[in-house]
Amino acid sequence: MYPSKLIFMFLSILCITGNVYGNCLLINQTLDQRVNNNSHIIEGQIIDQISFWSNDNSNILTANRIFVYKSFKGNVSQDEIVLITEGGTIGDKMQLVQPTLNSNIGEVGLFFLKKANNRFVYSESDIDSANQFVSAEESLGFIKYNLRENTAFDSHNMYEKINENFYDKITSISNNSYTELNTFEFVNNKETDQINYKGTTSNPEVYCFFPQYASSGSETMISLDGTDLGTFVGNASISLKSASSNVGQYFMIPAENIVSWTNENIQFIIPEKVGTCKIRITTSDNNTIDTDEDLFITFARSKTQGILTYLVDCNDQGGYTFKASTSIANGGVNFSTSDAFDAFERAISVVRENGLNFNIGGTTPININEDDDVNVVMFDNDANPLSSALGKMYRQFSNCGGEWEMVGVDVRFKRASSGPDVINWNYTESNPQNGQLDFQSIATHELLHGAQLKHSLNPDDVLYYVFSTGEQRRNPIACTDVSGLKYVIEQSQAITPMCGLQQRYEYPPEFIGYNNLGMNACAHSEECDPSTYDVGNDSITINVVILFEGLLNDDGKMNNGLAENELVPDEQPFFTAPFYFNSQSRMNEYPSGLIDWVLIELRDRFDPTNIITQKAVLVNEDGQLMDVDGTIGVKFHPSYEGDYFIAVRHKTHLDILSADYITLTNGTSYDFTDSMDKAMGNQQLQEKYGKYTMFTGDFDCNGIINVNDYNKWRVNSALINQYVGWDADGNGVINVVDYNLWKKNSSKIGNSFIVN
Repeated sequence: MYPSKLIFMFLSILCITGNVYGNCLLINQTLDQRVNNNSHIIEGQIIDQISFWSNDNSNILTANRIFVYKSFKGNVSQDEIVLITEGGTIGDKMQLVQPTLNSNIGEVGLFFLKKANNRFVYSESDIDSANQFVSAEESLGFIKYNLRENTAFDSHNMYEKINENFYDKITSISNNSYTELNTFEFVNNKETDQINYKGTTSNPEVYCFFPQYASSGSETMISLDGTDLGTFVGNASISLKSASSNVGQYFMIPAENIVSWTNENIQFIIPEKVGTCKIRITTSDNNTIDTDEDLFITFARSKTQGILTYLVDCNDQGGYTFKASTSIANGGVNFSTSDAFDAFERAISVVRENGLNFNIGGTTPININEDDDVNVVMFDNDANPLSSALGKMYRQFSNCGGEWEMVGVDVRFKRASSGPDVINWNYTESNPQNGQLDFQSIATHELLHGAQLKHSLNPDDVLYYVFSTGEQRRNPIACTDVSGLKYVIEQSQAITPMCGLQQRYEYPPEFIGYNNLGMNACAHSEECDPSTYDVGNDSITINVVILFEGLLNDDGKMNNGLAENELVPDEQPFFTAPFYFNSQSRMNEYPSGLIDWVLIELRDRFDPTNIITQKAVLVNEDGQLMDVDGTIGVKFHPSYEGDYFIAVRHKTHLDILSADYITLTNGTSYDFTDSMDKAMGNQQLQEKYGKYTMFTGDFDCNGIINVNDYNKWRVNSALINQYVGWDADGNGVINVVDYNLWKKNSSKIGNSFIVN
């Protein structure tokens, strides 16, 4: 039975822009244009999705099965139709396309459609080809309904009262009445379920949240402090702004992203595809408030159904090489000899300086996108040119038993004369004039999509979702666009490619370095940092003891060579892969007996892979963890009282996890050094001088001591007075002693719950 009553419990707000182009740089087709330009307008709900190969086996497509409620234009004779969209996953192959109409099972709204041509028809469907369609308008081809609010919205507009004003607007433009095939009822709309702001049953307030600067798609956790926040029951929810298809609209984050919710503290994981916005909290009694400050989303890392994708070396030069298409099919334009080529080449030069190893060299007669080992940059020289999209990025991936590796990338641009709209491109190095679109800016935007990055809601970013005529955004912004590149590249360099002859991704020789790009000046989160803010006398102090194998001397104390030579950094060193710990923890002076920094984590007692909170702290020569002021013990906010696993992580030693969860109250102690059984897993501690120590040699911090760690040592195996991650004995000198310690522990595997 298909649904006739739909209750959607997400929130949305108006997002209107006066710019001409938006949402992955689409031409902003007005509602009138979309109604008039498409043969079919259908109201329906997506009830199933299945990926399949196109009839020529060149591309993966997805068949979206839609249960039809109303037909506003075009004849539909049955209850279900199929909408074909580009991209999908079949076995160990995946193809992603930006932009395209991305929607999920269960979503309901209005679809603007055209008949699918033979290449796109899903021949194995039980729905005949006459009832199979495509969306030429990409994401603008779907106006999503918010049934709770009785509103509809796309990336540019909100439409009030679906069953009254919106229906009337569509029928007046099309000059047709609609045909109702199936019905549904609007329930819990704003007339019967008005949301109260600062209601009478409670008065929720937010003091602060941490971090204020974070990224999307990186599993970053937000900790929010306040009063009268209630508990996570009933209508309680957290909402953030979308940076995806319906950009600027608030949506409720999934329940599984809520880590904990108490009357004074909420912790949640930032989901994918969100942008800078105020955090919206709705309590269980329907009181809703927004935070005073924005949660600033620096970048959005691309994921597909939770799957991470990685860059590899596909051209024996560390990255990917584009070939320029020479095709002039269908009255098209030879890209290789057009003025666009020079603009694209300039965009390539810019992204290479920022660390993205894309190149252009040679030509090809190919003018289609497919998984063919040729990366093509082209115009839309086909019988169905781009309609709304100014450019399209096509990426191909393979999974060969490891990670999803990007094995191909194509990019296609709209010709100046193609489609219903004439584009006035600026191909020159000069700034665009009024009415001109800057080709180099849009090419740079598309190339960053190729680096696994999504849209931004920060207006200065190259990846900002809206682009206007007469403006240019050619240079990636260090603290946002480049920060995202850095994140993806470091993740990509940490995997071992397994597909074909691919090797690890490498920086291009033109890369000028992150310091030179000004990333040291980026704003950081400070207020409400659980590592730094004063929790007063009510704090929970726990006492944890650990020892490093590589540093332990026969007197039971650890070597303090790093501190003696003043090599221990004042600021915590866990910003980079694989930790990505965004905190400003720092010490003002070296405390007595200082050895190094460690990262301590409280992990979920029911799921030890789930990090509840982290704190960068110090360790002294006796192995006692210290706060940054040198006092023994680690202080946590009183809201963290409860049951947790404790993890301790270090830049050269194998991470450890407590053997069982521990009840944290003030004064709790846990000594990893007095028994092999104190760390979870098979022999996760090493006996030395009658104590139990963390294994040394995990130089890349991925939980496995193997040849990759050796390679980090081998490249720089003779250093003096350096603070690096392959200093196994922690004395600031890199030599054969570090190699010998690594060799002794090679093939050792850490705890599987600590996933890097």
